[in-house]
Amino acid sequence: REIPQEDWKKWDCFVLAQRDGTVFHTTHWLKHQPVGEIVIYGFYLDNVLVGGFIINEITKAGFKIIPQPILTPYNHPVFSDKVICERRVELFQDYFLKILSIYDSYRISESYTTDKLFQNLAGVEPVHQFRTQILTKSEENFYASSLKRNIKKAQKNNLVVEQSSDFEAIYELSTLSYQNSGRSHPFEKESFINLCEEIEEFGLGAGFMVKNQSGTPVAGCFLPLDKHRAYNVINGLNRDFKELQPGALLLDEAISYCRNRMLDFDFEGSQQDRINDFYQKFGPEEKYFYHYHQNSNRLLRAASKMGLVRV
Repeated sequence: REIPQEDWKKWDCFVLAQRDGTVFHTTHWLKHQPVGEIVIYGFYLDNVLVGGFIINEITKAGFKIIPQPILTPYNHPVFSDKVICERRVELFQDYFLKILSIYDSYRISESYTTDKLFQNLAGVEPVHQFRTQILTKSEENFYASSLKRNIKKAQKNNLVVEQSSDFEAIYELSTLSYQNSGRSHPFEKESFINLCEEIEEFGLGAGFMVKNQSGTPVAGCFLPLDKHRAYNVINGLNRDFKELQPGALLLDEAISYCRNRMLDFDFEGSQQDRINDFYQKFGPEEKYFYHYHQNSNRLLRAASKMGLVRV
């Protein structure tokens, strides 16, 4: 059944306690999406919440759509660790399919931890396989020698890295990175700052900043995090200072922060080889996650092919 807004706190507590639950499955994260509204479907056994599916639902040209939320790598259904271990997820397959039938289109990305849970529930094959890089909390640092040199170079250049709540500066730096890749920032500044402030307030995120000797911000990131992992999804760099190696210093500090809190570090490995190669210098293990996309409505499929509706 649908979880009413007055019980959203219960959902957030539930999802953050599960192995496969992430900060991206919380209302704290999704309420700041530029468009859409939150809908949460809960699955119950003996009136106890044991799973659910949180959606940032949008309506476009009269079609109901489950989009891939902005800056959100994972948006799959989540079940309790107990239900997963007891292999009772299949009890909810028919109910889950009824939920999907409400929508004309969906985009779902499933974490590398879920063992293709969405595929088993929906009975569909993934459309894309993506890679990411994971440093587990139990692994020692096996930095490449070239990366160690770059970190030392940054330190010799008097760059300083610190934890920061200057989300406006982090936004400006990330905007520069988007511009360098030929894209615009997916968030308006005010929405981005509100997102970071709420995530930080609930202990679900931390910001970091690299400054040069004169105190100018040259690189920054905001890490969403949960009980198990931190996610490298929001970062930025002023390329005028690229040769000083602020990016290496920034990630080294963020990784150290996560190790001290016994969190895995999810690099959100870029599909661009150049960036992915840089992440691999930190010694992570390559993992894969899966993306599903389906337009179930015939009219929507036709409109999409004609370029009238983009989903």
